Amino acid sequence: MPTILVADDEAITRHLIINALANAGHDVLGAKDGGEALSLARQHNPDLILLDYFMPHIDGATALKRIRQDPTIRDTPVIMLTTANQRNHIVRLAKHGIDGYILKSSFEVEGLISRIDSVLNKPDSEAHDRKQPTKTSTANADYVPKNVNEILAEIPPLITGKQVLAPIRQHTDLVPIGPLAAHVANVIQNKSASASELVDIIQLDPAMTVRILVESSTADKTESAKCDSLESAVVRLGMDKVKAIATDMIGDNPFNESLDFQGADFPMLWEHSIICAVTASQIVAHSGGSTTEIQAAYLAGLLHDVGRSLFAQTIPTYALVIDAAKKYRLPLQTIERHMVGIDHTAVIDENPLLKQLPESIKATIFYHHQSISKIQQAKPNHLRVITTVALADRFAHAMMLSVNGNDFVESTIEYAELLGLKPDAISKAIRSVPQHVNRLKMLLMNCDIDVKWSEYHMPWQNYLNKPLNSVYLSDEPAFDAHHLFFNSISVSDDNQPPNLAAVFIDTFSDPTELSDKLLQIESEFDIDPLPLLLMSPDGKLGLDADLVNQRPVIRVPEFMHVFDLIDCTQTLLSVSNKQHAQADRTALFHSADHEQ
Repeated sequence: MPTILVADDEAITRHLIINALANAGHDVLGAKDGGEALSLARQHNPDLILLDYFMPHIDGATALKRIRQDPTIRDTPVIMLTTANQRNHIVRLAKHGIDGYILKSSFEVEGLISRIDSVLNKPDSEAHDRKQPTKTSTANADYVPKNVNEILAEIPPLITGKQVLAPIRQHTDLVPIGPLAAHVANVIQNKSASASELVDIIQLDPAMTVRILVESSTADKTESAKCDSLESAVVRLGMDKVKAIATDMIGDNPFNESLDFQGADFPMLWEHSIICAVTASQIVAHSGGSTTEIQAAYLAGLLHDVGRSLFAQTIPTYALVIDAAKKYRLPLQTIERHMVGIDHTAVIDENPLLKQLPESIKATIFYHHQSISKIQQAKPNHLRVITTVALADRFAHAMMLSVNGNDFVESTIEYAELLGLKPDAISKAIRSVPQHVNRLKMLLMNCDIDVKWSEYHMPWQNYLNKPLNSVYLSDEPAFDAHHLFFNSISVSDDNQPPNLAAVFIDTFSDPTELSDKLLQIESEFDIDPLPLLLMSPDGKLGLDADLVNQRPVIRVPEFMHVFDLIDCTQTLLSVSNKQHAQADRTALFHSADHEQ
């Protein structure tokens, strides 16, 4: 088995990593500083070294430099562990030859093991540029992924849909987020607080928002009596009633600092919903929408995944469902239907609380994963709000501002075109999202420092074996979620030429026009043909044959898990531009196996 040396002066971190790697079948050595790491490395000649950047006596950078100067261990792959995300640190390390770096503050065990395995499994010719600089690798032409049915056959169902529905049909008390509940409690205790202040806080929490909207409905429960904005619901109920509802939901302990129901943790159930809500409302705002339309888009975006909160509070083993979706890189709703018999969008009419929501919100919850054609056929009356949230949801995934256990990138051009959006409006809306979400996060967490969004990008950037500086081409890049994704994982440097081309092409695209654009970019930078990641609806469309034949190419479908896109990107980054290799990668799942 491979031997891995873990050097970290923090005992808790060191032992956590050692135990995780040992459980994964590796032989592991531990060192508490750079000096001990050098001694153990020379003694045992490990297959890979995990080296902490900040250590006493001999730090990670110094240890790395000495490793590279020692002929007995100079070719050993090294991954740096660091809490520093400043680019100058990484540049300094790169000069001495590293195989990647991982932020200790944001890595997950599964991601760490995958990163290690990817380095250990590299062909010798690409293990290190300094080892055999004249050799190159090829794109993986032999990769044949399993189909969905084969993958699901490996996953045992947990319970049936009937067993799930019983508690869902009885559950009428969604639980609010702890930190938010504490803020609401403070506002309630402040007698001078206005209704707008209370709305500003409550609209951050899906559970409280649902309760207020439902309580504001009149006794006849007709659709016309339902409020489709939180402001109107608060006005209808009155401050005293709203405070009473909030107090009842908060309970006796409003200062619980976390939301952790069956493994569905705070970032999964809150950050993505907030980002989707803000993105949807900003799309409407920058497209000239009215205040009412902006509020409706925000609410629908906030509540689009409330079914997951319901699952987390009623299914004791829901963490296993989320873990399976991550492990097998399949859509969460596909795994949910297999493991528990129903997915989180389909429970909207099964729960007595959620079924009282306005029809536009219920329709959005149910259809936000669906294709444009299905949305048009099923809910033409609510087409605009559903499509806006569906677009915002896909943008939220692609921007990599959070993770939620259902991390896919897919085409968004159809959704944007159906809404009649203008490229400039989309660009402005997207640029505004981080600032607005930062403000909401600071309001919720009561913190005084800016949230570092790059922390979400860094684990994905770290997974690549070299920095990505990509060029992206499609018919409508401003509308394209793939464009956002590659912007998110690229470390843009205007002084460096691109090292990968990503192109999205569909049946309406002009292959010759896109080919000419790519050739023009390569000519302007005076570089060899770039490795090409070619995306299309079925993963089979292409550019001009002459252009494709002169470079490494991987073809992929438009609907891909983030890790699969990263893997394909990493493979291409490992391929020499001068090598004429080509690989086709087929779809991981057939269109019938997800909501497209």
